[in-house]
Amino acid sequence: MVPFSLEEEVQALKSQLDRIVRERDDLARQLEASRFDALTGLLNRREFHDIVCERLQEGQSGSLLMLDLDGFKLVNDQFGHTTGDVLIRRVGARLSEWSPPGTLLTRYGGEEFGVFVPHARGDDAAPLCEALLQLFRKPHVIDGRALVVTVSIGYTDCGNLGLDELLRRADIALYAAKHRGRNRAVAFGSAMETLPAARRELASIVVNLQQQLMAVRDEARTDALTGLPNRRALEETMATIQADGTAPLGIAFVDLDHFGMVNHAQGDAAGDRVLQQVATALRTAVRQDDQVFRKGGEEFVVLMPGITGKAATLAATRMLDAIRTLNIPNQGGTGGDCLTATVGVAATPGGAAYWSVLEQASAVAMRAKETQGRNAVHAWRPSVPKDAG
Repeated sequence: MVPFSLEEEVQALKSQLDRIVRERDDLARQLEASRFDALTGLLNRREFHDIVCERLQEGQSGSLLMLDLDGFKLVNDQFGHTTGDVLIRRVGARLSEWSPPGTLLTRYGGEEFGVFVPHARGDDAAPLCEALLQLFRKPHVIDGRALVVTVSIGYTDCGNLGLDELLRRADIALYAAKHRGRNRAVAFGSAMETLPAARRELASIVVNLQQQLMAVRDEARTDALTGLPNRRALEETMATIQADGTAPLGIAFVDLDHFGMVNHAQGDAAGDRVLQQVATALRTAVRQDDQVFRKGGEEFVVLMPGITGKAATLAATRMLDAIRTLNIPNQGGTGGDCLTATVGVAATPGGAAYWSVLEQASAVAMRAKETQGRNAVHAWRPSVPKDAG
């Protein structure tokens, strides 16, 4: 092993020192960057908290402001998130231009900003807030569009309070500003203490009403006897999938044979039990993605996405077998001792009106009933016109 010369050793140490300095500088830059919001360059939330807490502990007076952009979601929805990001950066720049000496600014999250203004106590904060409101009423010109996005402000005198309590009070005042119509500043007052409870109560009422509305909506779309989606749900589902209209779809129309004889011989209660049994059998017989509906009376419809042709016919055959397996006595019917069904099947590879496919499945089932074709699966086939010549 050849020993290093003194010159080589010095050069190696110098290279190592350079690497350490570079790493130190990189870490310093990372540490500095971690203190600021990447989009606006304002203090991030943690750094803002730390500095404000330190100043409050030192006994510094001032006011805490919470700002929220009005209608910012509409900007994102209408013009895209890129425009929204540009707007947030412009807001940060405006706040920096406005801020009195010693003011701390943070992007608190989303479109919400926090401001600590030292030495501005009580009435001193009101004109500062008014200046902010006027500033935000000026349009932002982005990609040739003039966007006016106002701001709501809630603020409070710091007094001798801790930061958590100040944030709570400023947030309550901000909620009051939003509630009173936005584009205004509201100072926290003791009368506002009831607002959080009122807001929670109102939110609870809204949630309960939404749940009740969903329950009523579901009830209106559910057959009370079988628990299956009803005709209204079928119509809405067909309209929804028709909006695309390009996917393959098989439809089975299931009509129970001689069902009226069950009601006549055993009564309506027995007929209801039969319908419930058939509904359960159909649910069990179909695939996970298939949907079973009670269209009305003894008629059921099954939507089978993604299958056509023989696959749809085989699926319908499983449905018929499931009904036969129930072994429900056939009261006065023909074709055997147990209740059966006539099933019509139609399908489209996509591009057709799905309602016409359902009508085809229904038509082929009804035609089979009229021509002694009960207790079977019948696939719809387009009729071939006779040669006029």
